[in-house]
This record gives sequence, structure tokens and C-alpha cells, in this order.
Amino acid sequence: MSPTRVLAPLRATRLKKILSAFVAEVRARWSEEQIQKIVLTGSYALSEGKEGSDINLFLFVPPELPDEVRQAVQDLAYAHMKAERFSFLLGLNFITPDDYRMMEEAGAGLYFHIRDCGRVLS
Repeated sequence: MSPTRVLAPLRATRLKKILSAFVAEVRARWSEEQIQKIVLTGSYALSEGKEGSDINLFLFVPPELPDEVRQAVQDLAYAHMKAERFSFLLGLNFITPDDYRMMEEAGAGLYFHIRDCGRVLS
């Protein structure tokens, strides 16, 4: 029988800390002209399941950025989330400003969807 896992509750402050670190690293690596505008917002604890809390994040990176910058931004996002023991359900997609507005208005379009697996507590 596998050991009992107790999932720690997801806190908004934890998510905010991860996102702040991610954005700070992006800004440290590229100039403001390259980055232009990155919109990164999160909603957390949208649903409670037996495997943990679902988290949904939207990430908008301007489509005119070079592919290597877009890929590096994606890699950084994954690295920051993995460091906090998040596991990924879906990949990250880059969307246009129109897509972002349309999805926001519709209340749909979960483009960066991760599940909080919590930490194993003894």
C-alpha cells in the first residue's frame, strides 16, 4: 500500500511568488523592446479534485517576438512551475491580443493549465 499523501492547500501568495520570480527573470534576460508586454494572470483553486487543485494561467507573449525568445519564455515558465512541484496537464500556447480579449470576455480559453500536486507531508 502506498503511503498516504496529504496535499498542502494552494495559496494565492505562493502562486504570486512564482509568477513574480518568472517575470523578473524574463525582464532580466531580455530588453523591454524585445519583451514589449507579457500578460500573465492566474486563477487558482478553480476546482478541487482528489488529485489536487486545478490552476489556470493565461500567458500572452507578443507574437512578433523571435521564436527563440518565445521558446525561452516557455521554458522559463515550465522551470519556475516545476521548481514548486507543479505538474503540467496541458502545454503553453501563445495567443494574440485579439485571442486574449475574446477568451477573457468568454471566460474560457485556459491556455496554461497546471495542477497543484501540493507537497507530501509526513
